[in-house]
Amino acid sequence: MSATLSHTEVNPLRGPVPAQVPLRNAPLVRVIAQIKFSEVLGVESPELVAAFQDAISYSYGSLTRESGFNFQMPGIGMHQMHPMTHWRFSDHPTDWQWRVTLTSQFVTLESTQYTSRDDFFERLQIILEAVEQHIKPAMSIRLGIRYVNRIVGQELQDVSLLVRPEIAGVVGTSMADSVLLSVSETVFDLDEKKMTARWGMVPPSVTVDPSSILPIDEPCFLIDLDVFDETAIGFHPGEITRKAKLFAERSYAFFRWAVTDEFLRRFGA
Repeated sequence: MSATLSHTEVNPLRGPVPAQVPLRNAPLVRVIAQIKFSEVLGVESPELVAAFQDAISYSYGSLTRESGFNFQMPGIGMHQMHPMTHWRFSDHPTDWQWRVTLTSQFVTLESTQYTSRDDFFERLQIILEAVEQHIKPAMSIRLGIRYVNRIVGQELQDVSLLVRPEIAGVVGTSMADSVLLSVSETVFDLDEKKMTARWGMVPPSVTVDPSSILPIDEPCFLIDLDVFDETAIGFHPGEITRKAKLFAERSYAFFRWAVTDEFLRRFGA
């Protein structure tokens, strides 16, 4: 793929999705699927969550319970904070690679060791079936799939060779050595869904999203893609997973548009 814009190139937001190119050393640091659902107050109770835990414990055997807050805005200029329990199930208590978070309003599947689209969505399907069986939400009200890539080290020095000029921005100019922070964010309307695409240079010990992207002690170049839909539908695991796969494919189409052939070679195509 050329990094030079062509008037004949396919629009990655609406065109065909390219075939997957596995990367041995992909800079993909986190993949997140989150399904928000109609509130189930019983999730605050350990008794209800216990059955869900039993259903997924063979893959996510570690459980931690964290307290958080849910912000609500009942009127203009007003907001309320309500306590919300975050039940976190993972494959390891500290150095986890796969984690499930359940609250009264959403379930999230996260991976720091993503191997394939098929594996991720097979896991998501199992999680959603457990939610349907034991938590029983009436409907899904938001579905989001997010891929976070982080370029560091030597590749960061060559970032203008690895991504398109539109993505490199000022980092691809003679001013690159002076860039401390430069992040762009665009929200695309894709008819029934939307995509938030964020990319750019981030300095050491800084994050653009503390809830999902941990800061590191060196500068990096992020490519952070989130495809989401806020249409309310019945909570049917098969349908939700099918839509999630389509979101992942559209995210991948944009990713392949954003990076060059040199990127694919550097990261092990």
